[in-house]
Amino acid sequence: MIESVPPSQAPSGWRRNWALLSALALAAILSLAMLATPRAQTGSSSNSAACSDRPVTPPVAPVSSWGRDMNPGGRVPACGFAAFYFDRANLGAGSHRHHVNSIAINYSWDDLHGISSESFAAYWVGLVHFDMPGMQTIAINQGRSSARIFIDGQLVYQGNDAETLSIDISEGTHLVEVEYINNWHTTEFKVTLGGSGSVIAREDVGTFIDRHATSSAPVYYIGLYESDARDTRVDVHLPANARNAVVWLDSYEAIDWVIHSSAPVAAAIIASHSPGSRVAGVEANRVAGIGRGLRVTSEGTRGCHCTAGRFHCEGESGLDDVATELGTLTGRGMAGYAVAYSARQVSITPWTNGMLARIQAREQAVLREANQCRALANPDFDTMFE
Repeated sequence: MIESVPPSQAPSGWRRNWALLSALALAAILSLAMLATPRAQTGSSSNSAACSDRPVTPPVAPVSSWGRDMNPGGRVPACGFAAFYFDRANLGAGSHRHHVNSIAINYSWDDLHGISSESFAAYWVGLVHFDMPGMQTIAINQGRSSARIFIDGQLVYQGNDAETLSIDISEGTHLVEVEYINNWHTTEFKVTLGGSGSVIAREDVGTFIDRHATSSAPVYYIGLYESDARDTRVDVHLPANARNAVVWLDSYEAIDWVIHSSAPVAAAIIASHSPGSRVAGVEANRVAGIGRGLRVTSEGTRGCHCTAGRFHCEGESGLDDVATELGTLTGRGMAGYAVAYSARQVSITPWTNGMLARIQAREQAVLREANQCRALANPDFDTMFE
């Protein structure tokens, strides 16, 4: 509960009007800031700068021994999470406190406070609000590491695997604590509380989109391997003329997608190998997950090489394959795309006949290289020197 101190006396005359106008202006500014910020895991829009200094007393006392050491007052922010990062090989150096909107960390080597990834550890504490009682999803995405999750003082998860859990939880605000120990040269960890839309079968994609989008709705494909941001966020900027658009959000690692569009998005499909991807900027009932995606993260075929007559390309599909499959699944042509191995933000490139011709020309060149490679493995004895 946050206490407010009343003014010593109420303003009168023009002062009263000025105070009212100031309050309305401030409310409008805060509302715009919230609309520009992705929905936090607290279930409401939040701005970390606005509430990082507004600690509140949680509904129950934290139970993590890490929290007692780094956050002895047991206070948590009014929105978002308090995050404490530290070097478990050098506990005497203390911890680094941050205010964050999600339980996620992504960096390599010692790029965060000089802490080596191999000895990195973290503790998050914050409040999560659920609008209704029932089964809720907890998605844990981690590599060579281990984690523990407490909700309202109860241990609900301890392990070292990427997995998705379901727990029965009551309506209201709950205290969440997460402890994390990394053990690899990269740090990739994310906990997503609550789902992002429904989960559907691949063959139901067309029906789902038909329910929300017109037959002329543009389809945009966004394909990344992972986010380049520390909090796994990726901002997607749709074209200014996009109307009633459908976005296909494809990734290997879990990503917090944030859609920026001048008009409402008709539907979003989340395809992610790792659990925990979600999207902001699209109404929840217009979002569906399908599991594994198309996995195209570059405009052309990547990493082709010939070894003893064996020709191999790391990327087995291209954007022309994506356009074909999206047409089959959605019943609409691909209007544009954005692909990269990793990124913090992307913009849409139009899909044109010229782009298709260039991609097909590159694929023909790859095919010629493949044929030449295979010919080296089975030479003809009689024509060896011809």
